[in-house]
Amino acid sequence: GGGTWNRRPSGVSTMWRLLNIVDTERPWTVTGLAFYADEVCNIPIYGSPITNGNEKLYRAEDAFDDHIETQWITSCTPAFTGHQGCMANSAWLGLQKKDSFKVSCMRLYQTRERLKQASTAVLQVWDGLVWTASKDHPIFTELGGGAWQVLPGLRASMWRVLADPAPGGHGVGISEITFYRNPDCTDLIHASIPNIMPICSGYATSREIGDKTGYTNHYSRMGELATADPMRAFDGELHTFWADVAGER
Repeated sequence: GGGTWNRRPSGVSTMWRLLNIVDTERPWTVTGLAFYADEVCNIPIYGSPITNGNEKLYRAEDAFDDHIETQWITSCTPAFTGHQGCMANSAWLGLQKKDSFKVSCMRLYQTRERLKQASTAVLQVWDGLVWTASKDHPIFTELGGGAWQVLPGLRASMWRVLADPAPGGHGVGISEITFYRNPDCTDLIHASIPNIMPICSGYATSREIGDKTGYTNHYSRMGELATADPMRAFDGELHTFWADVAGER
């Protein structure tokens, strides 16, 4: 890789990385990435960040600092001449340590912008000679952005509503959505960070929604500089909303 120190030779299981295995329309951008030694993401693993490369001022360290204001942006190989994004299997981000370690759980926060997200990725471990896919983790598919995702998610640990824009539409927006534990909708599941967190495909800013759709009535309530992030759909306020105007997934 590049942009960080790489230790060679490196022993078995001393390096782990998340590899993007699909083309992206723009350079892959990760707001946060964290590895854990236990299966429920309670015991963090600290090490030296490693990556294939990065854009200036958007270092690998910025994905491991736990601040959503900073990001890592890869410097990757395009898929073809004129392509502005990353070729599959060219962008990756991970950690290196002197001694071997095992990643059992991972948290990922991709950028809110879908053009810069990896929809599919694989967790790999260094076997002493080459990178190999982790035998304990599936390929991660249908990844979102704009929020923390715990991976691999336990069965029934994530629920979502999937919707595509109407023909000719600009995207999807939801003012409020509520989930319940029982069929008669009396046992409400409350969104509560960090234990019960909203997840989404991505989201737009208030101004992006206005520029793309021409709708600006939300400026007076949400503000022109606000974001239509997923928590807006769980805040109990009908005048706020979550919106993704990037089109079909």
